[in-house]
Amino acid sequence: MIRTFAALNSKGGVGKTTLLANLGGLLADMGARTLLVDADPQPSLTKYFHLSYEAEQGLVEVVTGGTVSHLAISRTSVPNLDLIRSNDGEAQLQHWLHGRDDRRVRLARALNNPYRALPLTT
Repeated sequence: MIRTFAALNSKGGVGKTTLLANLGGLLADMGARTLLVDADPQPSLTKYFHLSYEAEQGLVEVVTGGTVSHLAISRTSVPNLDLIRSNDGEAQLQHWLHGRDDRRVRLARALNNPYRALPLTT
């Protein structure tokens, strides 16, 4: 069963990253396969965990491509916890999304795309 959690607030410093990092770590520790998505141009969630494997792609490719592939999923050092890292340091993704009719659902659709990734090997 897939569950999605999100933390949204326009104000910084309210604990969004800390909340989701701890929730993701807890779920992974309980044995749930967990995928965190860092959608902040300041990649705090990406920096929260040590990456044992850093994917060549990240959030930009997921949103613009409309799917999640194994090329965008980084592994953390925490078992069962993977991450789509923020790779939009220049905050250009918001400009790309600005004129699109599907801008509000683009990430959700990409995450729900039926793409089936091959298991990562390190």
